[in-house]
Amino acid sequence: SWQSPAADPVTDTVVFPTGNAAPMFNGMARPGPNKHTNAVMAFDATSGERKWTFQLSPHDWWDYDTDTTPRILSVEVEGEETRAVSVEGKTGWSFLLDVETGKLLERSEPYAQQGTDEVPFMSIPPKGEENAKAITPTGMGATDWPTDSYSPKTGLLYIGANDEGSDMWWEPYEYDNTVIEPNTGGGTGPTDGIPPEDQGSYIAAVDPASGELKWRTEYMDMWPPAGSAGGTRATGGNLVFGASVGGSLVALDAETGERLWMDDTGEFIGGGHPVIWDDPQEDKQFVAVNAAGKMLVYSN
Repeated sequence: SWQSPAADPVTDTVVFPTGNAAPMFNGMARPGPNKHTNAVMAFDATSGERKWTFQLSPHDWWDYDTDTTPRILSVEVEGEETRAVSVEGKTGWSFLLDVETGKLLERSEPYAQQGTDEVPFMSIPPKGEENAKAITPTGMGATDWPTDSYSPKTGLLYIGANDEGSDMWWEPYEYDNTVIEPNTGGGTGPTDGIPPEDQGSYIAAVDPASGELKWRTEYMDMWPPAGSAGGTRATGGNLVFGASVGGSLVALDAETGERLWMDDTGEFIGGGHPVIWDDPQEDKQFVAVNAAGKMLVYSN
């Protein structure tokens, strides 16, 4: 995986997300769970010794790698303060794990659509492009690589969530070391199987300790589907800022999800996330986002 690890100085643990097994869409060519793929792996930060591995999507057929950056949290579990790892893959669930043992503490309610009438969630897609069927989440994921945020003030995660579909299929696979292009064992493409009105992108608030989905607020742009929710940033002032590929920059109430402010930037925000800082000399707070190669900056 090319995503960033998370480090916990309290337990001297570093947690890394991992990517797909290959070929991505044909699991018959790689029997078994394909251990350590689509997972988070924890290591002793001093010795480098591996502590544990937790797979979010064993024996994957859908490109559901762990492409998000994990977070280290202190949460109350059964009345005790516990150091935990919070992480999402592409499935539409958030997982809470004990940082020292990798034990699953909680799996959240789905924060995005899972499965279609044509292909139930995490069932094997059809063989051959001519038989492709609509699946959701897509290979881009119920959430994707833009970093999301956690507020210790509200105790909630704020996740860029996608209800989006694509056609998917698998193909026979044969290894050929003379071919430079990777053989993915299948593929994905646009779908007519899910109406546009049933697709969209959101900011979803999840309680990692209980797994409860508290609210979802939809981005109001209509950018074509394909991972259109960007990252989020929670503030000490009980705001959540989020950006979408369709060009929306929004500020929500962190407790309720109510949309308090929105700007249609008119630009492509390619999977980015807002950056927030305070300038005491000017007595102002700033929000910036990278949009189509431009840095857009706002202030109070």
